[in-house]
Amino acid sequence: MIRIVTPEQFVDAFDAVVRRREKELRKLWWEPRKYTMNFLAPQVGVLPQVASDLGLKYRREIGRVDAMFYQPVNGVRAVSIAVEHEQSAEGARREAWTLSLLNVPLKVLVTYPEPGDEDEVLDSYATVLEATDIFHDFDTLKRQVVVFGFGDRGIEWHYYVNSRSGFVPLKVTP
Repeated sequence: MIRIVTPEQFVDAFDAVVRRREKELRKLWWEPRKYTMNFLAPQVGVLPQVASDLGLKYRREIGRVDAMFYQPVNGVRAVSIAVEHEQSAEGARREAWTLSLLNVPLKVLVTYPEPGDEDEVLDSYATVLEATDIFHDFDTLKRQVVVFGFGDRGIEWHYYVNSRSGFVPLKVTP
């Protein structure tokens, strides 16, 4: 049986990893290529650590999606989570659309908007999801999480989950 990870479980695992690795992430903040590689690199990246902490396997770049978290089931990869990592929050609208097309229980978009642009960016993503949620199951069966990173003094992370009323904040469990 495929393991279904809730948005809250993902956010708790993600937050724990980025906090452990905050010093190295801050060091690479102004080097977008290296920063992204630090997130996506197989085995040593942030996302593979999150997958491992969730008891899942990690695979990079499958079908034009940055990362998949899966478990082997009957000789196939049963994907539990699809992740897109995009440096530009404006460019991430396309990534939100790509994720919305996947039949995966949890889809996560990690991006970095300008401070103060959160609501506008979330509204833009919500418009995409509203147009693509033809079976009305994105708030129950195919959840959507957005992770924003802000790097003014260290890195501050904000987490949101899509609901019928748009994106709502998710809290990290202490």
